[in-house]
Amino acid sequence: MTVLDPVQLESLGNAIGDRFDFDTLDVILYKTTGDSVINSIAARSEPSKIIARKCLTQAQSDGLLLAFLAFVVEASRGHTALRDLIFAMVPDAAQTRPTARQAKDVTVAQLYLTKDRMTLPAIRAAVAVWRDALALLLSGSTMLEVHKSFHDCLHKLQVRRFESFHDAARTMATNPASAGSLRDFLDRLAPSHTEALALLDRLPPGDGSRAIQSGWITDLGLSVSLLENGLNSDRSLDVKTALRKVERILESDPSQINRVIFSVARGLPLQSLVTALEKVSEAAGEANPGLAAGAVAVRDLRAILIGKVVDHDLWQSADDTLWTINRLFLLPPEPFLTDFGQFWPEAKRKYEVLVRMSEHESWARQVRDYAGLVDDALSALEACLPLGDDPALAVPHPAAPALIAKVRERFDNYKQAVRQQFFARDKALQTDCRDLLDIRQPLEAILEQLVQQDG
Repeated sequence: MTVLDPVQLESLGNAIGDRFDFDTLDVILYKTTGDSVINSIAARSEPSKIIARKCLTQAQSDGLLLAFLAFVVEASRGHTALRDLIFAMVPDAAQTRPTARQAKDVTVAQLYLTKDRMTLPAIRAAVAVWRDALALLLSGSTMLEVHKSFHDCLHKLQVRRFESFHDAARTMATNPASAGSLRDFLDRLAPSHTEALALLDRLPPGDGSRAIQSGWITDLGLSVSLLENGLNSDRSLDVKTALRKVERILESDPSQINRVIFSVARGLPLQSLVTALEKVSEAAGEANPGLAAGAVAVRDLRAILIGKVVDHDLWQSADDTLWTINRLFLLPPEPFLTDFGQFWPEAKRKYEVLVRMSEHESWARQVRDYAGLVDDALSALEACLPLGDDPALAVPHPAAPALIAKVRERFDNYKQAVRQQFFARDKALQTDCRDLLDIRQPLEAILEQLVQQDG
């Protein structure tokens, strides 16, 4: 295992601290360990160099130094001096990290090799110790993939501009184009409900999350019926009710599903599989040296999965603030200005941390530009609505509605830009979760072999 000596720790900590602040180091350590631990080891008020050294020390003590450095390098693209220093000081960090699919492929091959060697008593004994953990991994991988698919069902709907649907519902009786856009949405909504129902059937009958997920799935089905009936009978009230139902689902349920994803991913006993394959390799001895590759591959797979699940959690947390802000546009001008001024900086801060992790990419510059445009529109609104001691007594400025509309237009552009990035991360995690399912077949074969040999 790679270990930094005190001189290396100080030198590398100083270089990383010069590049990253507390918030970014928090994200990097969180993606490394799967736990938000920075507040327990460092204070925001400390110099960044000290914080970076403490993060390095924590990652090293957890045996995750290479993973931590990999995330540092990933966030340092375009800053070759830091990358070159890391590679010179820790040569192992320069090795190309496998993709989740590559690590999965090696894992599957080594599991089948293990299954073939289970006629040897020493290998069978090494596997048998981890029978329960392997069974949990088998069920947990399915749970993870199902809940990630639930999240995708909703997120694909979430990237739609609901404001345009509400406008369409108000004019559907007189404007054929409005009804057309709503039917297009119905064509997307109905398959999402069908897909969610099929996913629900994959959860065990006694599983606790089944009842929770069936609630929003039932409401989604009601929304499909209301929207269809409203469009077929020109009942705008049914259409508006359906849209509000969908919005309520999209506002709350992606977060609760995300919590399940995070919990299941962290609870997957992949480390037990690492240990089991290490023991199998020891039992096989020099006759089967390739078996050791399986443990390394599973360790890589776990690091990749935890990093992506944490990244997904951070984007979900940031997205939750957008729903809160969206409701503010229903307020009168003065309360809107007060509340938007309170919530917008926090939402922007959360995304700014995520942007800094990818600032070399064009989308990051676009998001920053959109945030600046929102700030400009908000400043113009503030200029025409100077707030006194009691905003409720202020006289609305005649230009306020148009200026609020400008804030909303620019906020919508910002929201769409960041949600497109969240959607891309959703798809990447979904791919990894489905790849993880490929280990099910060799695991099932190993567990079946244990049962047969016990018999």
